[in-house]
Amino acid sequence: MTDSVMLKGDHFVNRYRLEGKLTTTSPFHLGSGFVVERKGLNNPKTEKPIQISAIATDYCEHPVIPGSSLKGALRGYLLNVLSTINGNQKIQSAELLANDHDYDTSDLKEKKQKDQIAFMRENASVLERLFGTSFAEGKIEVWDGECASSEYPIDDNISDPESPPYWNSERFTYVDQSVAINPETNTVIDKNLYSFEIVPPCVTFAVNICGQNLSEIEIGMLIFGLEAFNSAIWPLTLGAMSGRGFGRFSFELTELYCLKKDNISNWIKEAVCNRHSGYFSLKRLDESEKKKSIECFRKALLKGVGDVR
Repeated sequence: MTDSVMLKGDHFVNRYRLEGKLTTTSPFHLGSGFVVERKGLNNPKTEKPIQISAIATDYCEHPVIPGSSLKGALRGYLLNVLSTINGNQKIQSAELLANDHDYDTSDLKEKKQKDQIAFMRENASVLERLFGTSFAEGKIEVWDGECASSEYPIDDNISDPESPPYWNSERFTYVDQSVAINPETNTVIDKNLYSFEIVPPCVTFAVNICGQNLSEIEIGMLIFGLEAFNSAIWPLTLGAMSGRGFGRFSFELTELYCLKKDNISNWIKEAVCNRHSGYFSLKRLDESEKKKSIECFRKALLKGVGDVR
């Protein structure tokens, strides 16, 4: 098993690009750390504009899902779900689906580079190799999820930008308000009302995840994690206030592309003839090839479950 373990920095074996869609099924707020204002939304006592917690946006001020946020949510979800079925000592360390070593311990922090590489091959889990650790770069790159909706079918009662809930057609957001809660007493903090932007349901974001030297199990794990957005039992969510039902999405895998080392010459010809290269001239995989990766991960998952039993 360890002989076949591939790291991103190894000799080139393959390059993948996964393409999909995330569509909000509930209100969504992923803050940027900045504030915005809305015309007509003022403090009734001071008449000054109310400061509104802003969502993350791109250069056009359209909502965006930062790639780092999506990657972190995927990693955390997969670790929580898969680390409970790692199996017993019959499974070698490099075959574990998910684990999270303490990389702050002295024996790991003080390893030389060659020993770090050996550790990633022999001791790191599939999840750690896929998403990376403190001393090893992950094998995937998660791009920012750009808003793919060109317009939003809003109701008449939110079409007026100067009336509640202060709809902004460019930012695809309205404004919601809530009260601050004291975490120690679990009671409302007096005179502490705050406002925040909300992306409504039915807004779609484009998902692009790329990776190099990925195994079938790793592709399957990635698809498994993304499909968790569709779970009715334990859904993967993004952003704030998930306890209130915010941050729910539906996911659709639209395409899977791959370039393998034995097809590089054709890839170069495509790049020369069509004047584009990189991730946008990879070969589109058919449904059977997608299912192959999913089946490979399913078998690894069942192996872990079987060993636990």
